[in-house]
Amino acid sequence: MSIAPGSTLAGNSDYTLNPAGRFVNDGILAPGNSLGQIEVTGLYQQGEKGQLLLEVDGRGGHDTLVVNGHAAFNGQLTFAPQPDWYATDWRLDSGEMLKATSHSGEFSTVDGLLSSPTLALQATPQGEDRWQLAMLRADNAYSQYAQDSNARQVGQALDHIVSVAGADIQPLYRTLDFSAADGGSISSALPQLSPAAYSAMFASSLNREQQITRIVSGSHPTTPEQQVAGEWHSFAIPFGGGFWQQRQGSQVGYDASSYGIVFGADKRSEQNSDWVYGFHGAVSGQSVTVKSPENASGKTTAFDLGIQARYAADRQAGMYLFGNGRFGIEDSRLDRSISVETYQASQHASWTGLAGSVAAGGGYRWALNDQWSAGPVAALNYTTLHRPSVTETGNDSSRLALGSSTFDSLRSSIGVNSSWDLPLSSGAAIAADLQLTWDHELLDSDVSQEASFANYRAASFSNKNQVTGRDSMGVKAGVRYQINRDVELGLGVESELFRSGYDSVAGNLSATWRF
Repeated sequence: MSIAPGSTLAGNSDYTLNPAGRFVNDGILAPGNSLGQIEVTGLYQQGEKGQLLLEVDGRGGHDTLVVNGHAAFNGQLTFAPQPDWYATDWRLDSGEMLKATSHSGEFSTVDGLLSSPTLALQATPQGEDRWQLAMLRADNAYSQYAQDSNARQVGQALDHIVSVAGADIQPLYRTLDFSAADGGSISSALPQLSPAAYSAMFASSLNREQQITRIVSGSHPTTPEQQVAGEWHSFAIPFGGGFWQQRQGSQVGYDASSYGIVFGADKRSEQNSDWVYGFHGAVSGQSVTVKSPENASGKTTAFDLGIQARYAADRQAGMYLFGNGRFGIEDSRLDRSISVETYQASQHASWTGLAGSVAAGGGYRWALNDQWSAGPVAALNYTTLHRPSVTETGNDSSRLALGSSTFDSLRSSIGVNSSWDLPLSSGAAIAADLQLTWDHELLDSDVSQEASFANYRAASFSNKNQVTGRDSMGVKAGVRYQINRDVELGLGVESELFRSGYDSVAGNLSATWRF
């Protein structure tokens, strides 16, 4: 019986040779289909170019070669670990893998056939053609492939958990351990296993709150001639917007949209007609799609209530002030998907968060002619967003437990505002506004999130992601059509420019009715 050079004999079988026969291996002998046994009764002879390939798995399973007779060894002995979960204390003695009645010679090479970014097979000679096999992992087996500090913290958690990994998370380790040998799949997996996608939910909520603030702040109050003291004016302003952020640095990539309606009423003070005050509410929703590698989708429904006040003696000239405050709740959910080679998982979380906003600003106008006025404007807008602690539901091996997190933003805006009013012969009027501001974030633009794998909370890690850009130019334009003294319709559009990797466009329609 001869295995020719370049040939492979595999499978489960028995070979019985006559007294003058030999089983000669000058190719590759691989017992089993996966794991199995070949038994030779007679003389087994392995040449210097022959190879005996024995597979093993993480549960102690192995191939076996049994020689009922004499075995003459030479050539190569190779142990081939199969994709499986290998605990840190995994050991296997080769004594049960290679059995012979008698033997001579020795293998010239003993090695392992293993392609893994994290594991290394160690074969320690024990004498009498026996070896003890052990699987080795570096202390930084997973974190070494991290591309940034956030991913590194997730990798370090995996480094720590591996020594106590239970059956729930072992499928994840099996996939990572037998993924691409260059570690590329682990590099892709670490961001997916982090809570980074939740930062996009903070970003979308911040966009919503700031958009509502700009709507409520409006341009400028009506003049005493347009609004009689003590009379309420109600308003309803449907709004929407789209926001697109490219992934860069610590900022995740996402596409988001917002939609809703702002409603309320205000009236001119009877004691001081230069002041207008009122209340407002907002019902809104957002949808967020987080881009690769943090693949996720989220939705939020929010309800806000607040108050507002404005001051202006003359719309066309002089100083004006405005301010508003608001508190709201939001119901949110996020679905994350994780895909690493053969490993697939889906996680889900839902929570009720809080939002608050306070804004104040003012400016000055010079009347350039009867219809056109312009001047400087400045404002501060403080927004706070809070998400409680939440534990994901889904696949146990990678679902997260997140601690509560709060993000605070303080944005300053300074620029110029101009308005144009055109009375019509019919008694109606058209008014337009254009505002350009340079917006600057004064607080930390990053949100920090503490998390852990739900069943391994001792190995916690933190994640820090940028929520908003530091600087941008705000562009805002609007036009209003006053049908009569009691009814006015409006249209507004706005965007942020010169913010790296970010694009946005938002708009609103307004209707005001005096009652």
